[in-house]
Amino acid sequence: MKNIFTSICLLFLVHVSFGQIPPGYYDAATGLSCQPLKNALRNIVANGQVSLVYGQLDDVQMPITDTIRSDDGSTFITWDIYSNNISGPEPYTFSMAQSAAGGFCGGTTPSTEGVCWNKEHTFPRAWFKNSDGTYPSPTQADLFNVRPADSKLNSRRANYPFANVSAPTFQFPVSGQFGTYPMPPNPVLGKLGPANYPGLSIPISWEPDAGIKGDIARGYFYIVTRYQDDLAGWYSTNPTSGIEKVIDNSNALYPSLQLPYLSMLYSWHLADPVDARETRRNDLVYSQQNNRNPYIDHPEYVALVFQCTGIIPVTLTGFWADLKSKEIQLTWEATYETNFKEYQIEKSLDGTNFTKIGTVNGTNSPSYIFHDLDVPAGGIVYYRLRMEDIDGKAQYSSTVAVRISGKISNCFVYPNPSKGDISIRLNSTLAEPSVIRIYDIAGKQVSVTKAAQGISKINISGSALPPGRYVVRIANNRQLFTESFIIIK
Repeated sequence: MKNIFTSICLLFLVHVSFGQIPPGYYDAATGLSCQPLKNALRNIVANGQVSLVYGQLDDVQMPITDTIRSDDGSTFITWDIYSNNISGPEPYTFSMAQSAAGGFCGGTTPSTEGVCWNKEHTFPRAWFKNSDGTYPSPTQADLFNVRPADSKLNSRRANYPFANVSAPTFQFPVSGQFGTYPMPPNPVLGKLGPANYPGLSIPISWEPDAGIKGDIARGYFYIVTRYQDDLAGWYSTNPTSGIEKVIDNSNALYPSLQLPYLSMLYSWHLADPVDARETRRNDLVYSQQNNRNPYIDHPEYVALVFQCTGIIPVTLTGFWADLKSKEIQLTWEATYETNFKEYQIEKSLDGTNFTKIGTVNGTNSPSYIFHDLDVPAGGIVYYRLRMEDIDGKAQYSSTVAVRISGKISNCFVYPNPSKGDISIRLNSTLAEPSVIRIYDIAGKQVSVTKAAQGISKINISGSALPPGRYVVRIANNRQLFTESFIIIK
């Protein structure tokens, strides 16, 4: 019967469609932030959640949610979060078969890795055990917390909190454990040791592979959101289980996590962003328990929810550049600004060399607008923001671009066509020292020279150019001039 279940699940896996957030699913969260947003997300993901049966997960649901293709695409394997190498070949693979020979092994713990897998609670069961020794539903069988894991690695991790580790006492794979996998030096997919992150005092912790850290972080954000009303009770019932290293019992509803731990998870979230595999699993979990992880669907919710703690740097939730009639309007939206100073607007005409063109002070506004009145006659203009804190620390936004269309008429080339030298008359003087580049019809740069600030006429020798059509481009950080010309012999 179990093999039949597995076959049915694999067929479902092949044919199911992904990436479909139900229409209106997050409508109640629109426009919210901080604790109100966290409360709204809790209600959204709790509403309609199906309580699954823990003893059936490995047989019914996990073959659907945690079966992936092997690296070579030739077969289906189990997505083991501790031994699966996201960035290269695996030391071994498991199947969903209900046997210990490379499949599910239930309560049996082998003496070494690579034998079989079982169900791992990334947020350990010991942290939310009831006073009578039972486990609450639906928490125990929540697929956003329960994942397949190598049985021996599951045992090694035990109930230790996740954290960055220094001076590890154990690393997986053990040197030489799987021969020369893949070739020395072997990748480290997991390790035990004391925590190494500012503010964390955890004598023994487990650090997973970098390729799964973001998944685990977003899983924790889900747990402390979906079960925020239960955290204080879990803490008081299991005060020395390891939960005390993670959950802030004095503020269990918000932010729920101790601030240093929140800071670490946020860094994991940024370093390992949502990918297609995580999105696909989110869709499949929804097909089984009728709720979603909002921090996978909307990664920006992480900053929006936890911004009011003051430990998350200001994060842009939107940055746009729009060409108006005589200006380019920059608009951006940001999370709560704590210890924040200013936005420095930087501009470039080549996408590489940026110059500061203005400053906007941080005022905790929900949105900001900046007008750039110095619009070139054509080409592409690039913008980015340098976001600086009071202590001088800074980070850059992503770059946005605006294409200025239409014929460029701010310079005149003569004679055109020319048998040799040409002159370029500019409609305005150069505001800065500029670079003159000439390109052939294929877009290859054939000449590069410089022009001084303050001039409005430039002479160029074209005697060495073969016959053909060319484009001259004169650019600095504030201006762009371009025109085509023809060389004849």
